[in-house]
Amino acid sequence: MRILIMLLLAGCAGHSAAAATPPERPEASVESVSPTGAQPGHRIYGDPQVQLPLASVERFYQHHVGKVQARIELCLSIEGVPVRATFRQSTGDAQADLAIGKAMGKWRYQPATLDGRAIPVCFTVVFNYTFK
Repeated sequence: MRILIMLLLAGCAGHSAAAATPPERPEASVESVSPTGAQPGHRIYGDPQVQLPLASVERFYQHHVGKVQARIELCLSIEGVPVRATFRQSTGDAQADLAIGKAMGKWRYQPATLDGRAIPVCFTVVFNYTFK
């Protein structure tokens, strides 16, 4: 009886240690696409490598998802400040989408210009996450 209890406890300890080990952070790549040809100025603030919440990453691993993509239309004011971010394609995880949207809201750009004048502009930002 004593050996059985020790084996059960050892099995539980091993299981909880495995569950506590966080999965690797996914590799992320970001690209901007402008259908109008009007390009925003350079990003001057904000990290384009948005880290997904650990809970989202764990869900993707649990469901054996190897890759996710999000496509967001980002519109900037004439000051280069995001005024709207519209998801055209979701990652499939609400927390991951929320983290991406919050991070993009903090980005800042040099204003886009046309004939020397600042203009508002919209473009698509594509996030690709690969889970190994």
